[in-house]
Amino acid sequence: MNTIIQLGKTASIGMIIIVIVAALASSITAQTERAATDDDVARVAEQMYCPVCENIPLDDCGTATCVSWKEEIREQLNNGATDQEIIDGFVDRYGQHVVGIPQDPVLRSISLLIPWISMAVIIILGGFTFLRWRANPIRGAERAISVPDAIASQSDDADYRARFESDLN
Repeated sequence: MNTIIQLGKTASIGMIIIVIVAALASSITAQTERAATDDDVARVAEQMYCPVCENIPLDDCGTATCVSWKEEIREQLNNGATDQEIIDGFVDRYGQHVVGIPQDPVLRSISLLIPWISMAVIIILGGFTFLRWRANPIRGAERAISVPDAIASQSDDADYRARFESDLN
């Protein structure tokens, strides 16, 4: 009977050990599943810009601020935050300059449309100017100094020179 009790205690201890090992293994597995890789951090960081350097993407910058931001991104990814939630959090704290494209839909539309509209206006104005120039190419030649104007200019110079020489004498 004593042997049966001891077998029961050994089995109980064995079961407890198995449960503890299984719990530890599942927690280790859960931690490794949630751990954000460098690629995950880079995926989020490439959408943001360094707050210290001008026009340097966060994933390329090595300043202390950028390193701490990348660690913060890693922590948030490990806690289950999505890419957009992380970016929105940084925009809320630091402003629109941390992202290349504004997060507000109206500002985003304006910032994406203005270069195209400007280019279209420049092309249209250039086309109209070219067509007007092609329609009347002689107009520019008529505006050049004509022969009578050149002769009048020479006679004015002669009068001025004569008066200047008379004043010298």
